[in-house]
Amino acid sequence: MNQRPIIQTATDADIPDVLSFVLQARAELFPKLGATGMPADLAQFEAIYLHGDGRFLIARVEGQIVAVIGYLPYDARFAQLNYHDRKTVEVVDVEADPVWQTTHMKRYL
Repeated sequence: MNQRPIIQTATDADIPDVLSFVLQARAELFPKLGATGMPADLAQFEAIYLHGDGRFLIARVEGQIVAVIGYLPYDARFAQLNYHDRKTVEVVDVEADPVWQTTHMKRYL
């Protein structure tokens, strides 16, 4: 597992694999969330991450997704955080395959 990942921005063709990867990771980490349905940002993946202001990056090793990260512009919902004059993003999803956790895969993203 000394291979460096290839990191790319998600595309239309990646959506099915990305959703499968993220939903599986969520189910493993938070089993009770499965009953709550798909998160709004994932349900509107194309509009938010491909054509909107959000971004979604995929790390692959030998063509397989091993980690992902999604981020959106920060929406200033916390008054105590004064980021109003700065461009700021919020990481809304970061997942890594358990096999790759010890390789610090999330740091690459």
